[in-house]
Amino acid sequence: MEEFNINREYKDRMFKLVFREKKDLLELYNAINSTHYTNEEDIEINTIEDAIYMNMHNDISYIITSVLNLYEQQSSFNPNMPIRGLIYFASLYKKIIKDETRLYSTSLIPLPIPQFIVFYNGTKEQPDNRILKLTDSFSLPEWATDKNIENVEDISALQCTARVVNINVGHNIKLMQSCKKLQDYSTFIGYVREYTEKYMNESKYMDGYEDASGAIKAAINAAIDRCINEDVLRDILANQRAEVLEIMFTEYDMEKHMKVVRRDGYDEGYDEGIAQIIINISKKGKTPDEISNLTDTDINLVNKILAHSN
Repeated sequence: MEEFNINREYKDRMFKLVFREKKDLLELYNAINSTHYTNEEDIEINTIEDAIYMNMHNDISYIITSVLNLYEQQSSFNPNMPIRGLIYFASLYKKIIKDETRLYSTSLIPLPIPQFIVFYNGTKEQPDNRILKLTDSFSLPEWATDKNIENVEDISALQCTARVVNINVGHNIKLMQSCKKLQDYSTFIGYVREYTEKYMNESKYMDGYEDASGAIKAAINAAIDRCINEDVLRDILANQRAEVLEIMFTEYDMEKHMKVVRRDGYDEGYDEGIAQIIINISKKGKTPDEISNLTDTDINLVNKILAHSN
């Protein structure tokens, strides 16, 4: 099996492309907060461009009406988002304060209120809205029981919350109706997922395409064509098609990708994506050993997946 390019975070970077204009950010802000601001020039974008050190390629940060907004798109559920948010906000506030000598002033430093929204569109089922807290990561010390303290929030000096918003098709209908760009983005990603599954599952993938990259590229193009025809993100997909294709189909280290898949698979039993691929290949008459070699997946995990599929 030839190594193929598959960008696990294509949805993340696409999110930044869709909302890189201030007018679209303002529409999203109004939809999230049920507000009606109209002046896009009130927005001050302050995204940390080197946030790659936290693997935050898909972050958008800006200030409007004394609110410091951090948006991040995630294609997999991550309970550690409050920790990431805390680190990111600390860097943002450092930029806002600028002169650190102000920290020693007798005057109170005014700061914008932080708001952290995580836009989720992974394949695993999640509720429309969910609140994650930094204090979920803390455990009560032994002495807390003696003092009848049952809630770690009562003694924690720190808190950071992240609101996880499910933006998959069929979720948060009112929010989607309030922001066409967000609804279009959700539709586009849904089409990419639909066509990718179709092209990867069809027999012509194994017989007609030289490798999986051909099937994935065809799926992305099919999704783009459909969206243009349906006036979904037409302005971006028609005018910046090459850029979109590059974002959606960048080279990815397959070995690194499979290590992540195997790690997640062992943590949670098995990953749904690789499981489906293994099942599909099995239906074509391949033995577990052959599947293990083709997908670079441990034979025990292959057997486990096939056993659950019967």
